[in-house]
Amino acid sequence: MGDSGNTPDCINAVVKAVKANGGYAIAYPEVGQHLHGHAVTFSITAWTGDSPPLRNQCVDLWQVELFEKGWRAHQASPVTTQREV
Repeated sequence: MGDSGNTPDCINAVVKAVKANGGYAIAYPEVGQHLHGHAVTFSITAWTGDSPPLRNQCVDLWQVELFEKGWRAHQASPVTTQREV
């Protein structure tokens, strides 16, 4: 799969799909970020936003680990004005 090993504490990404029936979202790290070009999924239960994640929303992904079916973030939060971009 490539890009194995430790991931940084936080990865900036953009949500490209939300699978409400499956309870997860798929995000792709931004250019210049670790894992750029790889999909990273996160569970809707791992989402810390006040409203559900949206397609094309910028997010921060935390605790990203590699599993048999790909990369998974154990925590995801929306990028807001509370954090410098």
